Amino acid sequence: MSRWLTLRLALPFLACVSLAATPGSAQKSPQSPGIDRPIVVNCAEGGSIQRALLMFPQRTEQIQIEVHGFCEEAVDISRSVVIRGTDPATDGITGPASIGNRTGLVVVFGVTGFGLPGEEMVRLENLTVKDSPNLGVTVNLAQVGLTDVVIRDNNYGLLAFTGGHVTANSITVSGNRNAGILVSGGNLRCNGCTVSGNGVVNVNAPEVGVSSGQLFLNGTTVNGRNGLRASNGSDLFVTGGSVTAVQWALNIQSAGRAFLQNDAQLNGGVFCGARGLLDSRRGQGTTGLNQVSTTGGNQITNGCFLLAGPGTTTFVGPTTVSVGSYVATEGGNQAIVTFAQLGCTTGGKVTTAGGSIVVNSVPGIPAVCGV
Repeated sequence: MSRWLTLRLALPFLACVSLAATPGSAQKSPQSPGIDRPIVVNCAEGGSIQRALLMFPQRTEQIQIEVHGFCEEAVDISRSVVIRGTDPATDGITGPASIGNRTGLVVVFGVTGFGLPGEEMVRLENLTVKDSPNLGVTVNLAQVGLTDVVIRDNNYGLLAFTGGHVTANSITVSGNRNAGILVSGGNLRCNGCTVSGNGVVNVNAPEVGVSSGQLFLNGTTVNGRNGLRASNGSDLFVTGGSVTAVQWALNIQSAGRAFLQNDAQLNGGVFCGARGLLDSRRGQGTTGLNQVSTTGGNQITNGCFLLAGPGTTTFVGPTTVSVGSYVATEGGNQAIVTFAQLGCTTGGKVTTAGGSIVVNSVPGIPAVCGV
């Protein structure tokens, strides 16, 4: 047989080998655990979320971890990940008796990158974080999304430190021994959250506090001994929702700034002091700050500036303006502030810029509060 004929007979065979070896032509490559399918952690069978996080360290893609049951362990997160349970009642992370010198039970630190809402670099979903002897969840130099997460019965609940960006949707923070949510240098946005019954041991702790950072509460319900606290040049934005407190529903200190709009309802007293700013505007609604009830009074003192923009701002408790503080309207005739009772002492003043001041249903500024 000639060489030409041998080569001609061999060509069909070589073509078949080439097709069979083509990637994806006959067989698909196996899925990658953690990326194409989640890494499953069964806590009752000795599974560990922390061990799962350490798998495939060479990967930079976001991995997925599916949690079943409660894992008793501390968790450090320093990579992009989604940790997801089925139900916060059955799945999550519970603290051991001691976590040593760690700051928190779940610590998110130094995860680079930034994603759109719902695509955060780190996401926790349908989980409970509970029983930490120290902090519950802490975020520092990272972006985190929380959805349907319960943070309860820790020493502190949720904390956003410097460089921490948190978007929380429908989370519940309750039963923590100190504050429920604290922002210290970070940024936190809470949408439709419930924060209640915190300060179990420290009765002076706020349910929600912000210091040298930004905090946004949208349609959020807060209920406890102390409500909201803004201090140290921080910004607190409250849009709708309600705050119920035995002591101060809103407490502004040390040049803190609070902005209330869209019928943000307060059941409790208002305190604003130490060069603070309380700004009330209607936003998308008809009212800004709406004090529904209070067992005590309201104090605007020590250089606080209460500025009421377009819309109606309502104080149902007796209000005292003192020590170089001012109440003023801005926004023309649409800016209205109503007081059940109003008094001014030691340099407290009330003024308008086209708006209206109404005291006990009578328009006008009392003589004692005149400019």
